[in-house]
Amino acid sequence: MEVLKNLRKVLAVDSSLMSESVKEAVVDGKTQIDMLSNKLAELEKENATIKEAYANTKVSLMLESKTSKLPAKKAEYMRKVLSDKTPEFIEENFEYTARLFDKKESERVSVIKEEAFATRKVKADAPVVVQEKKEISNPYLDELNRMK
Repeated sequence: MEVLKNLRKVLAVDSSLMSESVKEAVVDGKTQIDMLSNKLAELEKENATIKEAYANTKVSLMLESKTSKLPAKKAEYMRKVLSDKTPEFIEENFEYTARLFDKKESERVSVIKEEAFATRKVKADAPVVVQEKKEISNPYLDELNRMK
């Protein structure tokens, strides 16, 4: 036991020194963890912003390529309906949305036709000119007709 006590003194490791060095290490570790946590939070925000910008760009490009050959009114409708959706949603539902537009457009056209027929004002018929054929008496034709 005496030898162990002397070794401790020679090595200068006692309980108070041990707790000092451990305390410094713990404080330093906590400081590094806090710094890295803050940096991670900033990087996550930046990553989310970049992903959102990428998704918006992809949506714009996808809508532009898919609507470039459509009529202007239909393309405008498609952009309006699908611009705030995800690229996956647009890919899955583009054709359905186009058919929905066509259906609504045909219904709108038929309603307009019905209204036009219901509200039209029929013009009075123009006076009919009756032309009477005056039979010219031709004795030669009369004889031919009788022979038949």
